[in-house]
Amino acid sequence: IRDLSKGMADARQEAENDERVRILMEGMRGKSLNENDFADEGQEIKVVMYDSENKLPLTYEPDVLRDYYNARPLLALSRLWQVGTAASRFVIPTVWDAITGNLEKNDVKRTRILREVLTSLGPFFIKLGQALAIRPDILSPQAMYELQRLCDKVPAFDTKMAMETVEKELGCKV
Repeated sequence: IRDLSKGMADARQEAENDERVRILMEGMRGKSLNENDFADEGQEIKVVMYDSENKLPLTYEPDVLRDYYNARPLLALSRLWQVGTAASRFVIPTVWDAITGNLEKNDVKRTRILREVLTSLGPFFIKLGQALAIRPDILSPQAMYELQRLCDKVPAFDTKMAMETVEKELGCKV
């Protein structure tokens, strides 16, 4: 029994020294959850301002939406620019890792950047990251662990901007 106990202690120590195994175990124990009351400082959601004088269609009518965005090409282009520049923080280093054979080595670091990028792009991308966080067939356990943080604390939408938008849309002070 003494040999078995020593073997288990050695295996546990070896596992804790392996960052990938340690992160996997922390995720399984729920340690990926953020204990802070608020999102990390410095995290903010990027928004695209649009012309609210011309009402954005609120129902899914492909022809109406196409006409709306065709009349405002800069609106779509500005969002594409935001998504592209934000995504480049993840894509370019990941491609470099693939070229240099460091994908597995930098898996945790790249997924952390992916989480930050998804957070900065707003609710749709956060929800996409949350969906990925439960897909072991797509992501490594370490990547899943990092994206689980999207299920916890994410930045709030700017209150001042929200109130200004509501007041502008209603045409009165709230």
